[in-house]
Amino acid sequence: MHGVGDIVGQRFLLEAEIGRGAAGTVFRARGPDGALAAVKVLSTRGRLVEVSPERIEQSPELVSASRALDTVREERRRLADEAALLARADHDAIVRYVAHGDRDDEPPWLAMEWVAGPTLAARLAAGPPLGRAEILAMTRRLAHGLASLHALGVVHRDVKPANVLLPGGEAARAKLGDFGIARSASDARSRDFVGSLAFMAPEQLGAGGDQGPPVDVFALGRLLYECAVGGPAFAGATALAVVLRIVGDAPEQMSAATRCLGPDVSALLTAMLEKDPLARPSASEVAARLGDALARTERPEEAADTVPGAQALLRREQRLDCVLVASLGHDRARLDDPGPITRARARAQGHGGRAALLAGRWLWVAFDDDAALTARAIRAGVTALALADAL
Repeated sequence: MHGVGDIVGQRFLLEAEIGRGAAGTVFRARGPDGALAAVKVLSTRGRLVEVSPERIEQSPELVSASRALDTVREERRRLADEAALLARADHDAIVRYVAHGDRDDEPPWLAMEWVAGPTLAARLAAGPPLGRAEILAMTRRLAHGLASLHALGVVHRDVKPANVLLPGGEAARAKLGDFGIARSASDARSRDFVGSLAFMAPEQLGAGGDQGPPVDVFALGRLLYECAVGGPAFAGATALAVVLRIVGDAPEQMSAATRCLGPDVSALLTAMLEKDPLARPSASEVAARLGDALARTERPEEAADTVPGAQALLRREQRLDCVLVASLGHDRARLDDPGPITRARARAQGHGGRAALLAGRWLWVAFDDDAALTARAIRAGVTALALADAL
């Protein structure tokens, strides 16, 4: 098996291991021109030797070896399919194909565009949460990328945060990778149980329907939900519990998703997570509707309509203010004496603050005029000293 320091395809020097799985390893590699690439190298190498069924039946060792060879063949077939699909894809939201090889003297390999940045899964785990505009822009971009794949007759089948790369950490430049289990939509009637359970659609779990492009739309909906809510759309203590929820339940925290995304995008999300694949929008429609939502977000006069039950802040209203809160204590006689409160109000107002009494014992002073933030912070500090003397 190849490792760091080896050369594959007589052109890619493997510089560092960046990921490892059962079938192989992904390396950061450098080509002869100095350009970086991500190179997936399978664990197997050499010529596959065919053995007749009669000989296999006569030897338990050959039975085991035959099963291992079947696994090797499947891994090599998947890598060849992934290379062929990537070579056909041509969209900036899809990792770019560079080269691939499968020779007897080295393991099969696939070289792809090097993306310097974390996965979406790592970004969500590290925090802070993505903002609404970031979520919409990223999901729209991924929807465009999926639409381009679907137009080629390709279904990704494994859309999830771990397979979304963020160049430079920027969600708006997201790229979809790992086409290891992607396949032609013409094979949509297959009942293969492949994918990541947390992002599978009901039809992938045998609930009926072809495993066509709507599978990717469902997974993209779950990704959108997770970005908005901070957790999976269908959680469960066991794999069976997750399966039952995917097939029969709606996400529990749609109200939280609505607060983050707004009612228009929340309605789209609900449609993307429909159990019936025929009821889901296409990836192209998802991209178009998210584009409309982003356009409304960028028009301040319409921003108030995107968040239910609250008045959204317009850009000219978004600012930092200084607020000072002082306790008057719990002594009832002191609280009933208007003298200290009157003096405190006067001193706060003398330094340009607006004072108000909250719950009978908290003096709230705001410095929200048009002065520079630093000047207001200084006045707040001076006022705090004055209040300490007055109270």
